[in-house]
Amino acid sequence: MKRLFCLFVISIILLINLAACSPGNTEPEVDTAGTLAAQMAQEILVQTAAAASPTPLPPTATLTPTATLTPEPTATQGTLSPSRVNKFASCWFGPGSSYQLDSNISEKKKVEIVGLGSEPGWYVIINPYFHKQCWIRMEDVDVDPARDLSVLPVMTPKP
Repeated sequence: MKRLFCLFVISIILLINLAACSPGNTEPEVDTAGTLAAQMAQEILVQTAAAASPTPLPPTATLTPTATLTPEPTATQGTLSPSRVNKFASCWFGPGSSYQLDSNISEKKKVEIVGLGSEPGWYVIINPYFHKQCWIRMEDVDVDPARDLSVLPVMTPKP
């Protein structure tokens, strides 16, 4: 009997161990956050794919510009001839050789007079080569006699 009792106890222990090791509920746990994220991503993709494409705007009429003829001004209409250097001349950063030489300007080169020098006998022009101001002797520049130079500012050289 003792033997039978031991056998019974061993059988119960084995059954308990087998029950503990058995898979029981084999269904995996649900990843709620991951499932929600996947569902939202799928909805976004479906909505984007199903979204209506924008309707193109109807074409609008574009006016084509037409060429208009502008009459060329002539000296008889009151336009002034450009100022020109009348000989190979030096252009300085101030009135004369006591200032640094900017450059020499070729004969017959057009120049723009932007001011009268504070020293008599000098124009301030835009250098046609370097596009900055420099000083040139009045005698070296031919100016249209109809040009009103009194409207130009009197300019002082930089020290």
